[in-house]
Amino acid sequence: MSTWTEPFFIQSLIICLLGLSISYWWLSNKIKSKLREVEERQLKSRESKK
Repeated sequence: MSTWTEPFFIQSLIICLLGLSISYWWLSNKIKSKLREVEERQLKSRESKK
């Protein structure tokens, strides 16, 4: 079993947390850009109907 004092465990934990934070950042940016695209399309379709 690993303890908090083992360097390999701490290194693995840091790498895992770094990977999770990068994936969260990437996914949130993708979702925000898709939402912006959808809003722009909705505005264009509303303007063309007028």
